[in-house]
Amino acid sequence: MAGQVPTTGGRLSMCVLVLTAWGFLVPVTGAGCPTVRLSGSTRLSQNLIIGTYSMTGGISESRPKYRNDESKAPVFFKQGYWHIENENRIRVRDSSFYLEDITGTFEVWDSDPDSDQGEFVADPEAHFSCADITYICKDDKKTIGCPRPDFQQLLIVRALYGQDWACKLSGCTQREGDCTNCNWVSKNYIITRVQTQCTRASGNCILEPSDGMFGGNPCGHIEGDVDTYLRVEHRCINVPTSLGCYQDEPGNNPLLSGRVTGTSETSMTIQKCLTYCRSQSYRYAGVANRHGCRCGSQLQQDSASLRLPITDCTAPCGGDEFQFCGGPSGSQKMEVFEASIGACGGDLRRNVGIIYSPDFPGPYPLDNNCIWNIEVSAENVIRISLELLDISTEDSLTIIEDRSSQTVVTVLNGTSMAEYVSISSNVSLQFRAGRQRAQQTDGFILRYKGVGHCGPIPVIDDVTSVSPNHGGNFAVGQQAQITCKGGRNVTVRCQKDTSFSTTAPFCRDKAMWMAIVGGIVAVLVLLAIVLVVAIFIIRKRRAAQKQEGTTSPGTAAYSAAPTSDSLVLTPGNLSARAPGGENEAEDDLHQYASIRDTGPFSGTEPLYAQPDSGTKKPIELMYAKPMKKKKGSPSGNEEEGIVDNILYEGSVGEERHGQAMNGEQQGLIDNNLYELQ
Repeated sequence: MAGQVPTTGGRLSMCVLVLTAWGFLVPVTGAGCPTVRLSGSTRLSQNLIIGTYSMTGGISESRPKYRNDESKAPVFFKQGYWHIENENRIRVRDSSFYLEDITGTFEVWDSDPDSDQGEFVADPEAHFSCADITYICKDDKKTIGCPRPDFQQLLIVRALYGQDWACKLSGCTQREGDCTNCNWVSKNYIITRVQTQCTRASGNCILEPSDGMFGGNPCGHIEGDVDTYLRVEHRCINVPTSLGCYQDEPGNNPLLSGRVTGTSETSMTIQKCLTYCRSQSYRYAGVANRHGCRCGSQLQQDSASLRLPITDCTAPCGGDEFQFCGGPSGSQKMEVFEASIGACGGDLRRNVGIIYSPDFPGPYPLDNNCIWNIEVSAENVIRISLELLDISTEDSLTIIEDRSSQTVVTVLNGTSMAEYVSISSNVSLQFRAGRQRAQQTDGFILRYKGVGHCGPIPVIDDVTSVSPNHGGNFAVGQQAQITCKGGRNVTVRCQKDTSFSTTAPFCRDKAMWMAIVGGIVAVLVLLAIVLVVAIFIIRKRRAAQKQEGTTSPGTAAYSAAPTSDSLVLTPGNLSARAPGGENEAEDDLHQYASIRDTGPFSGTEPLYAQPDSGTKKPIELMYAKPMKKKKGSPSGNEEEGIVDNILYEGSVGEERHGQAMNGEQQGLIDNNLYELQ
């Protein structure tokens, strides 16, 4: 069947309810994790039936039934207890609906091999958790990975190719009847091939199962069509940051020349090696060959040439199958760590660093109190980020800082408080572990770094809250969400120049003020335009009034003068010439020595423009005569043949015209074109 199949690990979002005989609604198959994994202490692992368990669809006292994916051992609920296999093998008193919700302490039957006697022994480390199961249909493709690749690595726990009894969970088959049990687990190295491709892979791992990849079809002998798939269980394990994987040469030139631990080979873990080397005051610790541990104060000089890919150090530790202890036995492949990892407290003077919970990556000890004192450069503050926080409800992780003669204690809870920026360059981190633990936990991982800052954002004036609400400074690159009165939110970021992206006060409604200022500017601009228009109109009216007051009766004023490309003006002479340059009109205008010598009342023919062809035209044909005074006109002027020339429209000329009419001066006009007065 084509298409990708979703991972079944984790809770399903939909809960299916059924009505029992007692009339209560209880959740059954379809809610909770379809597949869970049982883990526990190494000492009791042989009795604990460690492995994965899947829902069967059956009900026992309103709880779903499960069974082991390999041994088929059932898990059922009866009279307040969850039982594994039978009522006298493994039990836990807990009424949770689903196995992954159990918080009670498991009891395992531990029998005496020399007799038939035995007793139930408590295993506080035993617990169920949702298994990360991924089904990938044949010839399809799917990616698996871890959410925190910096501190988590992919571990392939189990792989199956073919079809098993839980095929309905795969989504790869449409069989109506029972599932067919035809699969390979160890044959053809199914898990080895998947581990080689995915274990400790950098980032995500892409799997594309096919018969060619695994060397055949495990269900090929079954009659009819059988939809096959790859069923992969993986875990994202928390790992401390290592210095890398190396090829050790323990004989002549060992990578670490210090002591070798005397810890039993069968119980070796990373935390045991770290604790041993730290107790001997060594700086480095290395795990190798699944069971070995070596210490040293420095790496040999040519260690860079011995560096190997991290995927070469994937052998499970002798004391914990979910940890890596170098390469296989006899390979001399070693993974090296700082011995300070997992220490309970200490003085940290570096500008950057990582703090792990005590005994990381193992479970932290009970009834413990650890304090780390962190100090960075005086000009910086300390930015603390939680990468992992999985501690019991009885335990606490706090930051202690002196501020203005008072001590401030901030609780890191991983949700509302997952990051902290100090006021000063030194803080203390305190972890308290209670005397008992309600559930299995992974501990914590915390980063710190000395950084520049933009200062704090106080909750004053119109600011009602700030997130994150650590009350300290905001580091370069950090973002803050500010809630103002009225519910408005403002987001600011501390920039590289140690200034906020928005200037304070942050809750001032800048948009409103910008709108007000913009409105004022618009009104002022409008008023200025109105003022300019008003001044222009007033000046025009005054000019018009002045012109009306100075215009003589019977004299016309024209707004445009005739033009001609053949008009030539020379000092002391005004004539119309042809393009050839000869003064053909000179005889007609010889009596006009200058403009001032020519008047509209001289009785001569008015000035005209001669065409380019050189042919003279009568003035009547060249332009219209708008105002020609005839005898018997209303003005009483009996003169005829005098025409107003639009070339001349001057008020002073009109005044002189009036004077000429009075007999004071005749034959002179003012030509506005030349501005002669």
